[in-house]
Parts: sequence; structure tokens; C-alpha cells
Amino acid sequence: MVFGSVRRDMAAHPVRQSQQPWKAFFAALFALIYGASPIDLLPDILPLIGIVDDAIIIPLMLFWSVMLWRRHRRPLRTAAPAAQPIEIAQTYEDATHR
Repeated sequence: MVFGSVRRDMAAHPVRQSQQPWKAFFAALFALIYGASPIDLLPDILPLIGIVDDAIIIPLMLFWSVMLWRRHRRPLRTAAPAAQPIEIAQTYEDATHR
């Protein structure tokens, strides 16, 4: 399960309070509350549309939460040092001269 791996990851790599991915937590919490709540954007009385909004919103919020979590856990990439230009000798003597 995705959230079990998130919990294990948090235990293995503790971070400071300010570094927690709060957007990911709130997106997952919203998806779980929205799925359990009897209040919907579109009521389930409407045929097909009421059920489809649940089937779309909940997976999208969970997907967004996982993507935010992965983006947070990915280490920041540092820029590679610029490559130095290679000097090419114009003649054989320039290439063999030390």
C-alpha cells in the first residue's frame, strides 16, 4: 500500500518539521474525507454523474498526493560544473611538445 511505504519512509528518514510535505498530507486527507463524506460536489442522486465525480476526484487527489510526496523526497540536483574546452593542437609539433 502506498501510504504504508510513506510511513516507513518517514520513520527511516526523519526530517525537520518545516520540511514536511504538507500539501501531500492535506491532499491525501482531503481525498479520504471526501470519499467517506456523504456530502459530494455532485449528489449521487444524479444518474451516473454523481458516482463518476467520486471515481475521478478521489484517485486524482491521491495521485497528486503521491506525486507531491515523491517530488519532496527527491534530492535536489546540483548543477554539474561547466566542462572546460579542449585545446586541439594545430600541428604535430604542438601536440608532442611538452
